[in-house]
Amino acid sequence: MKNPKKNFFFWAGVFSGLIIGIYLGVLYLDLKTVFENQKALEPTRIYSDVVRITLSQSLTEVQERLRGSNYQAQGKFPYWQWDLHPADYPSHLVPEDYPRKSTVRIHFDNKSLVDSIQLGDQPVSEVFLEPKLMAVIPNQPSDTFRTPLKLEEIPSLVWQAIIAIEDQHFLDHKGLDGKGLARALWVDIKTRSLAQGGSTIT
Repeated sequence: MKNPKKNFFFWAGVFSGLIIGIYLGVLYLDLKTVFENQKALEPTRIYSDVVRITLSQSLTEVQERLRGSNYQAQGKFPYWQWDLHPADYPSHLVPEDYPRKSTVRIHFDNKSLVDSIQLGDQPVSEVFLEPKLMAVIPNQPSDTFRTPLKLEEIPSLVWQAIIAIEDQHFLDHKGLDGKGLARALWVDIKTRSLAQGGSTIT
């Protein structure tokens, strides 16, 4: 007669192994997808603050701001107008729902101060000129941001530094550090918390 206790532990082990196998398989596929994606990394773009033209600004101030943003006003004083440039900057740099392509019309009073602004067909109290692109990091063509390397092409100092920081015993085990796992488990049991993990570079 079979021992039901042994039978239970056998099937519990099989089931646990199956669950762990499925989890590791899904994790492997996720990692494979990430590593096989050779799409170049997008660079970091640094923008200036948006340029504002508001009521009561002087004609000189408006001229300087338009010139700094590469605009040329049309019309004759005291009426000026210009078309906003197409938006090629992140939308969060201007207020939500702000029209990023429209015609701006302004009128100056007899003191050469802005006394009205119209954006499209709507009167507004201020208008935003697009922010300037100040820098791109790294300053290279987009197709050179990322250069895939073979493992043997990585300088030894790089992988030595990674091993020193992440897993000092990486060269001494077969992928999983049994001592490290046991130590982490013992600390977690003693502290009754996830105080340590046994993760390795693997």
